Amino acid sequence: MQRLEVTVDGIPLSYLHSGSGPPVLLVHGTFWSRVWEPVMAEIAGAGYEAYALDFPGFGKSGGRLSRTDASVPALARSARRFLDAVGIRGDVTVAGHDIGGAVAQHLAAFEPSVQRLVLMNSVLYDFWPVPAVERFRDQTVVDAITVDEVLQARAQSLARGRVAPAQRR
Repeated sequence: MQRLEVTVDGIPLSYLHSGSGPPVLLVHGTFWSRVWEPVMAEIAGAGYEAYALDFPGFGKSGGRLSRTDASVPALARSARRFLDAVGIRGDVTVAGHDIGGAVAQHLAAFEPSVQRLVLMNSVLYDFWPVPAVERFRDQTVVDAITVDEVLQARAQSLARGRVAPAQRR
């Protein structure tokens, strides 16, 4: 596995690459491509070529996200332009996690080249961000937040999402 970079619309996009064969685009969620590292070797070992993209403003990619650039359709356009930049023009499998699942759904809905879709812990393609993470769109918040604050926000978000066993149906 190697980390590479390609320029798309003047922005350097970082991505992980592994294997050869039919292409698989791995689309990250709130964080970045590093979440795909544990499965890259297995995907490559199964005879596929895996690409795990860092969206603009995420991970090791350049750029900064605005409210418009962070929309699911805009991120899907970035993913499509990325595929073009690395020379993928035919059929592709797209796997998405979290908000990346929404981007993957959008690609599958509007890109005929997407032949297979894999979703993990995915949000709907037309609903993001959820209120619990919306404040992380502000770069000053991201620059100032501590790891403890991120963990506390995550714990609070998880606690609010829990349903007591008696309430489940």
